[in-house]
Amino acid sequence: MEIKIEEIYDVLILRHGFSNNNREYVFLIETNWIENKAGQYLLTFENCFELKFQTTPEQVKNSDWEGNCVNLYPGFESPQNSENSVEWSNKTGYKLQEYNLTTELFSMKFLSTGFQFQKLNNHTDLINQISIPIE
Repeated sequence: MEIKIEEIYDVLILRHGFSNNNREYVFLIETNWIENKAGQYLLTFENCFELKFQTTPEQVKNSDWEGNCVNLYPGFESPQNSENSVEWSNKTGYKLQEYNLTTELFSMKFLSTGFQFQKLNNHTDLINQISIPIE
């Protein structure tokens, strides 16, 4: 399934972290998208550099720390030819793109050579507990 990074929002992040090789950053997400696209997906960012992770006091104060997942909202942004991506592209020899992610609990900023998006299954049990499925 082809998708633009900005189209991935208002979904649940079930897990996230570096892969075993420590070069890829992986998100396991669950969606309730329409047209047989609902389910769980792996979103894998390849060749990650300069990852920054931050929670803000307001996000911490207003968040449910007992939950097992977080809503990916408002979602991803990918500024084109950011100063940071150009600088790191010159340093590494890779063509890097900047990605900014904002969720209800944290924000991230990192550089990557791109991403892969793979559907794993049709499970929507968790997201359907907190949102109304789109028919």
